Amino acid sequence: MSGRPPAEVTVVLPTIRTDAWFAAAVASVLAQQDVALRLLLVLDGVARSAEAWWDDPRVEVLAHPVRRGLVHGLRAAFAQVTTPYVARLDADDLAEPTRLARQLGYLAAHPDVGLLGCEALRIDADGAEVGPFGAATGDDIRPALLRSNPVVHSAVVLRTAAYHRAGGFDPRMGQMEDYDLWLRIAQHERVAALPEPLVRYRLHGGQVSRGAKPWGHHIRTIRRQRLALARSLGAPVVRTALTGTAWEAAQALRYAGLRRPGYDAGSPR
Repeated sequence: MSGRPPAEVTVVLPTIRTDAWFAAAVASVLAQQDVALRLLLVLDGVARSAEAWWDDPRVEVLAHPVRRGLVHGLRAAFAQVTTPYVARLDADDLAEPTRLARQLGYLAAHPDVGLLGCEALRIDADGAEVGPFGAATGDDIRPALLRSNPVVHSAVVLRTAAYHRAGGFDPRMGQMEDYDLWLRIAQHERVAALPEPLVRYRLHGGQVSRGAKPWGHHIRTIRRQRLALARSLGAPVVRTALTGTAWEAAQALRYAGLRRPGYDAGSPR
């Protein structure tokens, strides 16, 4: 027996590389204060690095010898979650030491919240602070989801039951899989976000979201789920549709290189 208390939260951390950023992300999870956790690492087509924490009893590994993609890795990892809460962190981001304790405390006090995010601090490739992410925060941020995706994927903690009630990550969503899931959860449960910057979000040229195409199945799905959320909230559907059209135009400008991603606004090129 390890003597550790049973884990109450599983942190899912997928990666396609085992570099210094990945090592720092893992270390930031294992340094979490006042919380019993399980860290589930998804190695997508990469081998283990030479780090001592591989032997930490809190660390488990789901290895795919051949790269299978983020959505497949997330679905496989979430299927193994047995804790009441599941959190996310990307392999290039960092969690502040009090992040999980703060978020789990909020969720315990607000049982109707199915998904909880928080503000994030943007850092550059070297770890220098750039400025706040500008995530939506508050006790109910569902209206903000009708306009854009203001939730930092690396900052979310979900109730595992809420994830399954919403149907989990859609395997057909090669892009914007997180936004789609948030919209589906929000149709049935409250979504909130803490104002404290409990995550450090790294800006770099290799971020997958920079190349997200402004057309295809994922765009049609987001459009449909936005309208469904508007109906569930009693929000004007026509206004939501018009806002969605403006958002799609902004995605096209981003893809064409005429507009920066929202999280990159104001940061160095």
